[in-house]
Amino acid sequence: MRIVYHASRLLLGIIFITGAVNAVWIHVLGHASFMPLNEKATNLILETHYLYTLVKIFETAGAMLLLLNKYVGLGALILSPVVGNILFMHIVWDPGFVPVALLMVVAEAILIWKFRSRYRVLFER
Repeated sequence: MRIVYHASRLLLGIIFITGAVNAVWIHVLGHASFMPLNEKATNLILETHYLYTLVKIFETAGAMLLLLNKYVGLGALILSPVVGNILFMHIVWDPGFVPVALLMVVAEAILIWKFRSRYRVLFER
């Protein structure tokens, strides 16, 4: 289980850091994307102006926590709504990448399961 945990942590961290670097590469430096993008979803979120930046900040923060192996439970909690949104977006607009999104959901579920005892406090009265 230890190997699966570290593999999940590193997989999600690398995916989200790569996505953040790609966003800077495209929108700040003005270069072409070096990884596949869903143009429809990206354009929709860019229309809100602040939301794209906010999502990328959360993705970067969560990914750094995962990659540095510090506060991994918090990093997983930060990334969980983003992973859910990625899965939904691929189901609706880009079914070709659903397997990748499902892999992200499984990796996220492994991390959430690992730290489940720490999350119980959030649901107590």
